[in-house]
Amino acid sequence: VHGMIYRLSGGMTKPRANSAGGLQKQRAIRCPIIANGEVTLEHHAKTAGQSLRAGQNARMPTIWVNEKFGVYSDIGDADDGAAFAKRVSLAAQDQYGTALPAFVRQVISHREKALAMAETLRRRIEATIAGTDIEALGNVERRVLDGFVNIAIAGELAVRYKVLPLERGAPTDAVAYVFAQWLASSQQAAQDPMLAPLTDLREFFKTHAHEFPDFQSWEDCKKTSPGYARTNSTHGPHFLVHVGYFKNVLCKECGVELGVAALRAANLLIEQKKGRQLLV
Repeated sequence: VHGMIYRLSGGMTKPRANSAGGLQKQRAIRCPIIANGEVTLEHHAKTAGQSLRAGQNARMPTIWVNEKFGVYSDIGDADDGAAFAKRVSLAAQDQYGTALPAFVRQVISHREKALAMAETLRRRIEATIAGTDIEALGNVERRVLDGFVNIAIAGELAVRYKVLPLERGAPTDAVAYVFAQWLASSQQAAQDPMLAPLTDLREFFKTHAHEFPDFQSWEDCKKTSPGYARTNSTHGPHFLVHVGYFKNVLCKECGVELGVAALRAANLLIEQKKGRQLLV
């Protein structure tokens, strides 16, 4: 999951060979990539036994698909959802491959004017999309905001070039609405009481992992050592920790109940039966 995020959001095209066997020149890409929230990146990471860092969430923010009509807030003058879906499908088939080339041609034809207009739009709409004092946003939030501002600018330029049949300001309003959803979910997650225990536990294992001798057998679990690590497992590193050590050291600050709940919520706590299957 981590590798996928970095490859998609690294800002460079994929390295490819040329006819002579060397590498083609890589091109820079400045295009935000957004997950649709049907299956979150966090869920994908947990399934793979990983956890997401704030920077990775910023590289590919998740936008929940939870509007009244799927990704749509309303269906205009359509009779029902089915009629609206059919209209969208037919329009997509008819216009597929039309809007983006037309937009790119317009930007290239008016390059200097487009750049100047983009900067003017950025100064005008950034605060509108943020919906709050930009100085109050954290580094991760500002990074995500920058991506959304770029989307809004592209939309506003497309309207001015008559590529999109919308009124001026409509793309900015839509992007501001979606960014507000992301910001609310991000701030709610930051207040999750389970985040602190997970952060503390991760830092503990980063600092003390070398103190855990290699796992040899389940009989060694009866010894008084804090725990055992099997770093050569195909499933990644696993730590076997005595109950007393877990209670008195790992969960000393957060408490056992919250520590267990946090690990289970992150899919990081493995019961003994499954552990035996992994460490054979």
